[in-house]
Amino acid sequence: MKSEAAKKRTRLQGRIQRVSIEGFRSLAKIENLELPLLTVLIGANGAGKSNFIRFFDMLSWMLRGQNLQEFILRQGGGDDQLYMGVRKTPRLNAEIRIETHLGFNDYRFGLAHLSAGDTLMFVQESYRYSDRKRGNEAPWIDLLVPGKEAAILEAITNNQTAQVVVGLLKRCTTYQFHDTSANAFIKQAWDCDDSTWLRSDGANLAPVLLHLRDHDINRYKVILRQINRVLPTFADFELQPAFGKVMLRWRGLPLPQACPPAPRACGGRPRCSHPEQ
Repeated sequence: MKSEAAKKRTRLQGRIQRVSIEGFRSLAKIENLELPLLTVLIGANGAGKSNFIRFFDMLSWMLRGQNLQEFILRQGGGDDQLYMGVRKTPRLNAEIRIETHLGFNDYRFGLAHLSAGDTLMFVQESYRYSDRKRGNEAPWIDLLVPGKEAAILEAITNNQTAQVVVGLLKRCTTYQFHDTSANAFIKQAWDCDDSTWLRSDGANLAPVLLHLRDHDINRYKVILRQINRVLPTFADFELQPAFGKVMLRWRGLPLPQACPPAPRACGGRPRCSHPEQ
């Protein structure tokens, strides 16, 4: 049986099950997109893969950093965050569902353009919790708007549902390793001790993997299995510390031995010999 401490930890675990996004950057409308445990985004350049990830980055700035306005400023202003600009899309809408073993925690919001300062402000914000056992969806709890920052952060002081919703969403972290140049941090030797948290650009990925391999082999093996699902030729990482630093290297599985031409093959069929193991 699980201890009480283990039960409390399990009670707060969840995953993003579904997301709807309308009017964010190049994403005109994504409605009720189901996200399995492992999701692979495939598309041509400009299809919206990076902007889909950037949406969750914005969510992190809203709830973890509590500074949506700085995110907007860093990303080029409010008009740039709206699909084809404010003339085409005056408002951005989004809804996220996080599933736990007990039920579903939903959060939705609407952001409208504010011409003064070229920014965005909340014009709608709601949350709810639906118990899995009841089988129906709970009514939305609306928050007071408008405002420039998320009002749900103030609701956590006196509402348990708001506390859970914010707590789960705060755990959602984006990692985008888009810099593949020769000088990318992820390709450089990195301090082995920098392994507590993975950096958003993946710069310390090698130290994190090294720490897991040496101290949490089960989790490390899970990572290997997941990579192997999308890259069957992947074998393992080659993590060899030197002078307190480690670089990200990996090795692949040996390819099957190719059959050489066999002009004298018996019965007209080629034969392939393999060395004994």
